[in-house]
Amino acid sequence: YKVNFIYALRDPLTQEIHYVGKTTMPRTRVMGHMSECRTNNQMTNIAKKNWLNGLASQGLMPEMIILEETDFYNAGKLESFWVKNLREQGYVLFNHAGKKSKIKWPADYPKWGGKRKRKE
Repeated sequence: YKVNFIYALRDPLTQEIHYVGKTTMPRTRVMGHMSECRTNNQMTNIAKKNWLNGLASQGLMPEMIILEETDFYNAGKLESFWVKNLREQGYVLFNHAGKKSKIKWPADYPKWGGKRKRKE
């Protein structure tokens, strides 16, 4: 069977994780995200698009961290687990909450790069 990888995309400037996904091809997936942001005008995940385009404008790309390896049948559940877990830890993730949701850029977050404001 093909190995499915659960991964996180981390900002190379702030070291903050902003996205969790799953793929069978981790070597090419980051480039896929970057390409989607440049070419897909219908992309509804504006926060993710702004973040990745902001990095690209500085000649940067997000860093991929492999969180887990699994099979196809558990990949979706593990991806959801990691999204929930990292959000509970306070990370600002740009994953969709559902298929129809449009995530907006958090008001307390810089346009790209920089540290997010933590609630005390």
